[in-house]
Amino acid sequence: MLCSEGFNRLNFEPVDYTDNKGEKKPQYTITRVFLFFAMSFTGKKASLFKEAFLETFGKMERSPCDL
Repeated sequence: MLCSEGFNRLNFEPVDYTDNKGEKKPQYTITRVFLFFAMSFTGKKASLFKEAFLETFGKMERSPCDL
């Protein structure tokens, strides 16, 4: 992202999670601020991305370890 280091640190946190096999995997914890960027895209592909993003974000909120 072309944002300040402080902004990125507050909104895109690198973390590890343990998968179903017990292996640690990298992932990022993101905040809703990402919607600012995701929702600025336009066109059909952007609409499909936004829909998938919102669906996945909702799943993360409900059960962050089960994705």
